[in-house]
Parts: sequence; structure tokens; C-alpha cells
Amino acid sequence: MVKVSLIDVVKAKLKKEDLVYTLPDKLEVKIGRDKGNDIALGSRGTDVSVKIGKENVGMSEDFISTVSRNHCVIYNNKGIVSVEDVGSRNGTYVNDIKIPANDSMPLKNDDILRLGYYILKVKMEED
Repeated sequence: MVKVSLIDVVKAKLKKEDLVYTLPDKLEVKIGRDKGNDIALGSRGTDVSVKIGKENVGMSEDFISTVSRNHCVIYNNKGIVSVEDVGSRNGTYVNDIKIPANDSMPLKNDDILRLGYYILKVKMEED
């Protein structure tokens, strides 16, 4: 089982409880600012909102999101997990290493993803 946890939002007042998204048994999970993504992070203006699956969490902070509408995709192919930057404006980082646009990088347990101000942690657990 693969889980992605939102662990911090730089410059925002994030509540202490973790927001966890368990990747479904499907090939891809889309992440970006667009509300149609599986994980939707932020919006333009002063109202920063987060949607993890179907759960909406509201935060207020005066900054413009640095997450693209369609930022990256996490692939889960029979337990082999990777992330692809789909041409985001500010890049996708794994453990502070930038993924080139339209390229992918494998993910492993405890990897840290950074998408703009959002920091997510990857947890892989045995079923």
C-alpha cells in the first residue's frame, strides 16, 4: 500500500494532523491545483485549499500557489512507484532533486516530494 501525506505547507498555517491520501489500486494519481486532480493543492488568491481524495481542508494564507494546474502524476505499477513532472512551471522535487519536465523518477519509502510550497511524504507499507 502506498500513502502520500501532506506534511507541511511553507508560509501557511497547517494544522498538525497529517492529511493522508492512500493511492488507489489504479495506475496513476494526478496532483495539481485543478480541482479535478486526485490531490488538489491550493488555489490563486488568499484562500488556499487542499483536497485529498474527497476530503476538503481549508487554510488561509496570503500567497499565490506555486503548484501548476496539472503538476505531476504518481504511477503505481504493481508496487513500482514513480512520479512524473508533467511540465509544471516551478518543478517537482524528490528529496531536493528536481525532476526534469516531462520526465519521471522512482519513489521509495520516506521520499519527500516538494511541489511549490507543498511538501509531501511517501510511505510504502506492506499489505
